[in-house]
This record gives sequence, structure tokens and C-alpha cells, in this order.
Amino acid sequence: MTLSAEDGSVTKLVVNMTDSGTYSLDWGGDGAVEVRGTYRTDGDQIVVKDDEGSGDCAGKRGLYSFSTDGSTLVMTRIEDECENRGGPDGKMEFKREQ
Repeated sequence: MTLSAEDGSVTKLVVNMTDSGTYSLDWGGDGAVEVRGTYRTDGDQIVVKDDEGSGDCAGKRGLYSFSTDGSTLVMTRIEDECENRGGPDGKMEFKREQ
């Protein structure tokens, strides 16, 4: 995933989600994990919570609807305790690296 800032700069974000319900975030794609969290799904909804790491979302839960086509995961905010997660439009799109 890439994130675009208001100044036009782009930051790579590498997300690793496991089958056991955990995820990690690598801001900048440099191999260093800055955030670790947990998730659970129920139907077409997913709850995420950043458990470790710095940032505005530490310890906060978010509820999103999600869809996937096997190579792309799209998450759309329903409600989130962290204002910054999901950006201003509340939508995140992740593409699987081959």
C-alpha cells in the first residue's frame, strides 16, 4: 500500500496479516516493524486494534467492512476510535505482492 501526503510525497506501507489474527505494519518498507496489532473477522466486517508501537492508533479499535478478490483487500471504515486510520475518506486498499 502507498500513502500520499498533502505535499505530494508518497510513503510505502507494508502490511503483513497472519492466519492467526495478527498483523504488522512497516512504514516506509524498510524492513522495520513499527506497529503490531490484532484483528478478527465476522462475515464481511473486520475489527482491528493496534496493540504495540507508537502512533495515534495505539490501543484503539476500528470496525471496517471489507472485501477481497484474492489479490486486493479493501477496507471501508464503519467506525474507528482512531481518526487517522483509513485516511480522510476512511478507505484502505491493500494489494498482495507476488
